[in-house]
Amino acid sequence: KTTCLRRRVGVRMRARGLHRYLDYAGLLDTDATEYDLLLDALTINVTKLFRNPEVYRAILREVIPAVWDAGPSHMRIWSAGCASGEEPYSLAALFHLYAAERGQLDRLHRVEVLGTDIDRRSLAAADRGEFEERDFSETPEAWRAAYFASAPPITVVPELRRLVKFREHDLL
Repeated sequence: KTTCLRRRVGVRMRARGLHRYLDYAGLLDTDATEYDLLLDALTINVTKLFRNPEVYRAILREVIPAVWDAGPSHMRIWSAGCASGEEPYSLAALFHLYAAERGQLDRLHRVEVLGTDIDRRSLAAADRGEFEERDFSETPEAWRAAYFASAPPITVVPELRRLVKFREHDLL
């Protein structure tokens, strides 16, 4: 949104004592640190595990069976703009749940969930697989118990971590 974009760029310009966009553009061309700070100001990393649980239930009921039963030798699921990994881990949990319910955990080696984001700090957090209590406000309790260790910090179980990879990627 234009208003939001201008406001966030304006905050960075004021922080650097600049008043013209042209001057700020010149700074961005020469200062990689400022570029990263602007990028951080522009990216919004708000998400939760199993956000909108009804959508995840529909994926589990409709999408995963169709993909799983199609029998490809390798399945790559891409979570673009994955922030700190909530969506990729949620998707990996659904594949694991589906395979476990059918006694087909041996077929999970075919699944790779790729989470990409432009924000390096978010990706580092995603790779750690650690979450706060607030990240689970929409997570069905059975799924949380099965796929996340309860002791602080709350971490993704190894079975899911093996299914998920993270990479930096700029969709632009």
